[in-house]
Amino acid sequence: MRGRLGISVGLVLLVLMAVGAGSGQASELPSLKEIYKDYFDLGAAVSMAGWSDKTLDKHRDLLAHHFNSLTAGNEMKPDALQPWAGTFRFDDADRMIAFAQEQGMKVRGHTLVWHSQTPQWFFRDGNNQLIYEKETISEEDRQAVIQRLERHIEVVLEHFGDNVYAWDVVNEAVSDGAGTIFRMDSPWYRILGEDYIKIAFRKAHEVNPQAKLFYNDYNIDAPYKRGRTLELLKQLLAEGVPIHGVGIQGHWSVNDTRISDIEQSIRMYAELGLEIQITEMDVGMEGFTEEEQAERYRELFQLFKKYSDVITSVTLWGTTDDTSWRRDESPLLFDANQEPKPAYWALVDTEKPWYVNRAEHMGAVAFLDGAGEKLGVLRPGEYSVAALASMGIKLEQAAGLEVEKGHVIAFYEQEDCRGEAWLFTTTEHFPGREMAARAQSFSVRFLESANVALNKPVRASAAEERAARAVDGDKLTSWSPSAQPPYWLEVDLEGSYLLNRWVLRLHGSGPLGGQVEESPFNAADFRLQVSDDGINWRDADVVEGNTASVYEGDLNLAPARFVRLYVTKPTSIELNQSLAVYELEVYETTLGSSVQASAEKDDSEAQVMSMVEVKQLPYEYRQALPQEQRGRLEEVSYPVSHYINRDRQLVAGAGISAEEAGREVVAGEPITKQFYIYLPPGYDAEDKETKYNVLYLLHGVGGSRYEWLRGSGTGAHGTYVICNVLDNLIANGEIEPLLVVFPEGRSAHDWTDTAFNPQKTNLLGFYYFDYELRHDLIPFVEANFNTYADITDQSPEGIAFSREHRAIAGLSMGGMQALNLTFGGYRHDFASFTGSAGDPQNGLAPTVQAPGLLDLFAYVGAFSNAPTSSEGHVLGEGIASSPHKAELLYITCGDADTIAMHSYRSAIGGLREAAGDSLGAFYQVVMPGRGHDFSVWNNGAYNFLRLCFGKVETDRPVDIVLTLD
Repeated sequence: MRGRLGISVGLVLLVLMAVGAGSGQASELPSLKEIYKDYFDLGAAVSMAGWSDKTLDKHRDLLAHHFNSLTAGNEMKPDALQPWAGTFRFDDADRMIAFAQEQGMKVRGHTLVWHSQTPQWFFRDGNNQLIYEKETISEEDRQAVIQRLERHIEVVLEHFGDNVYAWDVVNEAVSDGAGTIFRMDSPWYRILGEDYIKIAFRKAHEVNPQAKLFYNDYNIDAPYKRGRTLELLKQLLAEGVPIHGVGIQGHWSVNDTRISDIEQSIRMYAELGLEIQITEMDVGMEGFTEEEQAERYRELFQLFKKYSDVITSVTLWGTTDDTSWRRDESPLLFDANQEPKPAYWALVDTEKPWYVNRAEHMGAVAFLDGAGEKLGVLRPGEYSVAALASMGIKLEQAAGLEVEKGHVIAFYEQEDCRGEAWLFTTTEHFPGREMAARAQSFSVRFLESANVALNKPVRASAAEERAARAVDGDKLTSWSPSAQPPYWLEVDLEGSYLLNRWVLRLHGSGPLGGQVEESPFNAADFRLQVSDDGINWRDADVVEGNTASVYEGDLNLAPARFVRLYVTKPTSIELNQSLAVYELEVYETTLGSSVQASAEKDDSEAQVMSMVEVKQLPYEYRQALPQEQRGRLEEVSYPVSHYINRDRQLVAGAGISAEEAGREVVAGEPITKQFYIYLPPGYDAEDKETKYNVLYLLHGVGGSRYEWLRGSGTGAHGTYVICNVLDNLIANGEIEPLLVVFPEGRSAHDWTDTAFNPQKTNLLGFYYFDYELRHDLIPFVEANFNTYADITDQSPEGIAFSREHRAIAGLSMGGMQALNLTFGGYRHDFASFTGSAGDPQNGLAPTVQAPGLLDLFAYVGAFSNAPTSSEGHVLGEGIASSPHKAELLYITCGDADTIAMHSYRSAIGGLREAAGDSLGAFYQVVMPGRGHDFSVWNNGAYNFLRLCFGKVETDRPVDIVLTLD
C-alpha cells in the first residue's frame, strides 16, 4: 500500500500562502544576488559574439534577476579584442558593458595575458617567423613583444576605463608539473621569461591605478599546484608588483573536489594579504546525479560564505548547461530550458536540503484531478480545509497528490491540526472526497531523514566478507559477488523505522566503472525488500531494465526493521553475472524535531499508531495561570505497613516470601508517611461521578516529596513550575484533568533521612518501594480520591481497566524505581549485607529481581534514570514475562549528564529485542548539552503526560528515537 498512513499528531508549523503550479519565470524565483549581497558579488560568464551562443541576449532576464557581476567568456580575450596588430574590436564587449550599466552590474575583465587565444602575430618577428621557435631570441625580439604586450594592455584598459573594475591580468602561468614554477610552453614565457608577468601587472596598474588586478589560474586550490602558485605570488609581492588578488577558477566536479583543500588554499592566499575571487566556477556531474551535484554546490557556497571577509566575488562560468564549455557534464545551476536545477535550489539556503528550499518557494504538494491535471499547489504550512476553496482548490475533486521529496501532507479530523490524522506522500489514489468529508485541517511539512543503513550489520548470499562495504559510507569500496544470481544483501537496521527513500550506487558510479551516468554493467533487475522480523519479506520497490549507475527510489513511508537488496539480473550483458554495489543507502522519515519514528504495517492495513509530537516544554507553560485555572496541592498522611526496618528486614504482611524479597520478612507496626497530591482545577471530593487518571511522580536519591515541587522552581506568583505545567496542559486541552501523587520513595523506617548513605536503611528503602505502592499507597489514594482505577477490583477486566488509568515516572533514583520495580529489574543492597562485591561507585550490588508492577501501570517514564537501573535485556525480559503489556515507555536523559547517561544507554540497550511485542511505544529521548537537572526532568514530565492515558495507541511495536534540541 503506497502513500497513506493513519496517525494522530500535534504539530506546530508556520502558515504559508498557497501558490500556483509550475516553476515560473526567472523573476518568480528567489534572486541569488539578493541572497548573497551581504557576502560577495555573484557573477556569470556570458557570450555575445556572432559565432557564440549569445547568452547575453538569450538569458537577459535570468542574468538580470540572479547576478550582479558579468564576465565575458571570450569577447575580452586578446584574439577577440585585437585579432590583428593595431586592429581593435570592442563592439561585442561594449554591448556587455552597456547591459551591465543598465542593470547596475559590475564587470570583470578576462583576460589580458594568456598563452591561449592570443593571436600569433604577437610573437612574430619582422620576417614573420615565430620568435619562440628561434634557437636564439634577440633583445630586439624581446622588446618587440614587450611593446606589443604593453600596447595591448594600454589600449584595452583605456577603452574600458572604470567600466571594468577588476582584471584577470595574467591567466594560467603556473606549471602543472613539478620542477618549475612557470608554464614552460607559454609563448610569453619562452620569449620573455618570468618578466612578462611583472610587465603585465605594472603596465595595467600604470594605465588604470583604480582597477583591481588578479592573477587567475585553475587547480591552484589543489595541493600539487598550490605551492608553486604561492611561491610565484610571494615573489611578485616581494618585488612590489601591483597585484591585488588571486582568482581561483573553480572548474570542479562532484567527485574530485576536496573542500578541505579549497579551504586551506583560501586561507593561505588570504594570508598574503590578497583578495580572493572564484572566477570561473562550475561543477561537473558526469556519472553523478543532480542531487549529488546540488550537495557539492551547497558545500562550496557554505565555505565561500565562511570566508566572505576575503572572498569578494564568485562567478559561474556560464548560465545554462547547454551553453557551458563543459555541456556534456551539465555543470551549471540552470538547464537548457533555463529551469532551476537542484543545484540552484541548494544555494537558496545552504543550511537546508535543496528540496526543502524548492518546496518553501514553489510548493511542496500539488493536488491532481482524475486526469492528472493540477488543481493547485501549496507551500509548507498549516491550513484549514474550509479555506481551500478560496484558494481555488476543491478537495473533493482531488484524486492524486504530488508531494515534494522529504515532505508529507497530513489531514486532521479537528481544527488546528489536532486529533486523528491521515498522512500521504505522492500517490495516484488520494481519497479526496473522503478527506473533504472527514478532515477539518491539514498540514504540509518537511520530514527530516538520515541513512539508517550506514555501518549496520549485514548478511549476504555471496561474498559476505565484503558485504559490509556496501553500507560503510565509502563510495570507493564495493560489495562485488560474482557467482550465480540471485544475490541478496540483508541489513539489520537495529530498530524499526518508517522508510522514505533509498539510493543504490552501482558499478558505473565507481572508479572502475568510469563514474558514468549509464552503463550496461549496472544491475538491471533488482528490488528492495523490507521485513519486520528478517524472515517474512515484502517488496517495497521493484526495478527492471535499469542501466543507471545511481538509482534512487521512493519507499513511501514503508515500515521496516530489516531491508534486503535482492538482485536477479546483475548486468544487462548476457552471461555476465558480476555485480558491484558501492553503496546501499536507506533513508528513514522523522515525524517530529529530529525524530526517528517507526512502526510495523502489513499490506492490507495502512494505519500504524496514534502519536503526539515530542517537543520542548513551552516557556509559557512554566508560568502561572489565573487563580481559577490553577490546581491545588494537599499534603496527606497515610499508614505504611510494608517497609525496611532498622535491622534491614522487610516488614510486610502475609504472602511475601523471604525468597521473593531477598531478605527476611517479619511482621511489624505500621509507620506513618506523607505525600503531596496535585488536585486539578474543579476537583470536588464530593463529586463521585467525575473520575481522574493518576500519575505517581517519584523523586531522586537526595530528594523527597518536595523535590518535584521545590526543585523544579517557582513561577512569578510563587507557584511551583511543575504545577504550572500541569495547569497549562489541562487548560490547553492537551491532557484530561488528572491527579499527581508526589510520594516519599524510601520505604524504610528512616524515610525522612535524605542522606546518601548505603549503610543506612533509607537508601535500601528505594529498592522496596514497590511493596508500599501496591499494598499501601495506591489502595489509600484510590480509597480517598476520585480515581478511575480501583485496586480492589482484581477481576481480569478490573485489572485491565485500572492499569490504563495509572502511570508512574521518576527522576534519577525515581527513574530507576520506575524501571526496576515496574518491569522486574534488580533490587540493590550494600555489599556487606549481601556477601557480594559492590559497585565501587555507589557501594551497592544487585540482589534479587522485583516481581514487577505491570498489572498496576500501563505507562512508565524514567528521566535520567540512576546508575543502579537494570540493563535493558533484564528489563525487557521482565516486560515479556508479564501477562500485561507495557503500552508506553518514555526514557530521557541529557547527553552531558555524567551521572546518568551511561545508565540511560545501558537501560535502553537490548530492551526492545527482549520485550518484543509486549512493549508498545518506546520513546528514547536525548537532550543535547543538558545535564542531571530539571531542564531534562520538566521536559520529561511534560512530554510523558502528553503521551499517557490513550494518547499513544498501537497494537504493534513502535520505537521513537529522538534528539530534542
